[in-house]
Amino acid sequence: MKHIIGDFTMEPKGLTSLSEDDLICLEKLVGAKFAEACEYAKTFDTKHGWNSNQRSNQLLRIMNAVKSTRSSKRIKEQRW
Repeated sequence: MKHIIGDFTMEPKGLTSLSEDDLICLEKLVGAKFAEACEYAKTFDTKHGWNSNQRSNQLLRIMNAVKSTRSSKRIKEQRW
């Protein structure tokens, strides 16, 4: 079963269906957004005396999930 979004067809497996290059690209994109969120939180904290790291923490969890998926795919490919 496949999900179709516009012209793009993706397996319902999620991150595991992405190629190594796709995962590297996604990791870079999330890393850049994470850096932006951290900078924003730091600036906001300086101006207002408090901040919420909710966005930074969310992006960190996503980045860790991508890294974990890359690692597990690499291990599986080496075993088989």
